[in-house]
Amino acid sequence: MNENKEVMASNIKYYMARQNVNATEVCKALGIKQNTFSDWVNAKTYPRIDKIERMANYFGVTKAHLVEAQPLGFENPDIFEAAWWESGGGKHPLVLSDLEYGLVIEYRVADEIDKQIVNRTLRLNEYAKRLNEHIKTYQSKEDDMKKED
Repeated sequence: MNENKEVMASNIKYYMARQNVNATEVCKALGIKQNTFSDWVNAKTYPRIDKIERMANYFGVTKAHLVEAQPLGFENPDIFEAAWWESGGGKHPLVLSDLEYGLVIEYRVADEIDKQIVNRTLRLNEYAKRLNEHIKTYQSKEDDMKKED
């Protein structure tokens, strides 16, 4: 049953991100308590069938779209709109792995503080990469100088 909770949570987050709504808006529209909805979104509990039906109607999908694992990626237009990147004078489809797709969805439904943490972490990671490159360059020059001696 735990896997079912996780599938439901993932699907709810996906449809919230797709429709650009937050938990407060969904709860208000469906008459659901925020604590209850939070438990569903965090895979702690599983909603009753009447609540699943309400959510499906709200998101404009079938109940199956909420309770069943959905295929991930850009190849399914019902799941995600196509995205493109430009390189070498042409457009290419952007394809994400399941992990990348999950990260995008999680980021979209994150609050502003969590988004700031992610952004700062990414900037620190880029800084660390540049620092490592400088260290490698310095070590290489140092090794070259030792060889010359």
